Amino acid sequence: MKIGVNLFGLNKQLKEDFDGTILKLKEMGYSSAEPLVIFENKDAELSDCAEELIRKWNADGSMWMADTAAEKIRHIREMGVEVPGIHAGTFPVALSPVAEQIKQFALENNLSYCVFSPQTKTPDEAEKFCEELKEAVKVFEDAGIELLLHNHDAEIKRENGRNTLDYIMEQIPDIRLQLDVGWVKAAGENVTEMMRSYGERIAILHFKDMVESGQEENGGYNFTALGDGILPLEEILKESKTLHLMETGHIMDQDSSLGDMMEDLKKSADRLCAGIKREEC
Repeated sequence: MKIGVNLFGLNKQLKEDFDGTILKLKEMGYSSAEPLVIFENKDAELSDCAEELIRKWNADGSMWMADTAAEKIRHIREMGVEVPGIHAGTFPVALSPVAEQIKQFALENNLSYCVFSPQTKTPDEAEKFCEELKEAVKVFEDAGIELLLHNHDAEIKRENGRNTLDYIMEQIPDIRLQLDVGWVKAAGENVTEMMRSYGERIAILHFKDMVESGQEENGGYNFTALGDGILPLEEILKESKTLHLMETGHIMDQDSSLGDMMEDLKKSADRLCAGIKREEC
């Protein structure tokens, strides 16, 4: 089992030294990178705020626009780091208008999976989203690419005993999860119980750990290295051995750091590999 790293939280490091950062991640034991690529609906009229967001993303590098991402993916692979899949962001937030665009990008860049975050907080919101997600799953499936669903804490939090993720998974039995265990824990759920509940429908585990911040941002949490926060890492890694994960089934996803991001990622890589078995990393 290999370990990977999502690049969203590394915008500063990648902007300052792209090659050096990727090579350091490789030395730490991360064999793959997972970027966040933004796909823009060219037919949609964007507000000034939206245009400003796109300029910001291009400038800080936290998300890559689709027209520049392919070259970066190619370069990462040349350095010996795999890029099996991406997080696909859509702008505006609607999957159907850009599903074909994402599929074509995946085919041209030899991606085996794409991940989409619904950003829906209630089952009512999810109901409107499920129809276009069903169509997108079929579009990707026909091309031999798997579309995975990624959660934040909003989709996990329960209302009258139900949560949005359960609803989506029931409505779309063919979709699998990139389960973010950090957000599951932040939402107050038992992570290993949820892993057992979804079982074979989990394709990848996203790891993030947190400490309480006392502030509203990020749900009242700050991000930290695995094992330094609230996440029951040992229990999760033990349970993960019962799952049928993708080859790179453990992906570190730290959005920010109170200290040194690269030091945090080194600790996390060591702890992930120790839990999985170092020789398998």
